[in-house]
Amino acid sequence: MSMLVEAEELADVHLMVRDRLSAEVLVQLKDWKAANYHKQMVGSCKEAKAFEEDFHKVCGILLGYNSELYP
Repeated sequence: MSMLVEAEELADVHLMVRDRLSAEVLVQLKDWKAANYHKQMVGSCKEAKAFEEDFHKVCGILLGYNSELYP
């Protein structure tokens, strides 16, 4: 019987941690993401698209491709 009580107490602790994470931490992360990453009208965030374009330019230079022909 004591194992069931201990299991219930542990489950209560896990639920409390889950509730605090979803109420506090996830809200803060969502606000931070909204402040630091700007969505485009279509597709992903602007920063990710800029990184992707820069990556393709560097790969084109290193591999000898014309970055205009191979996006």
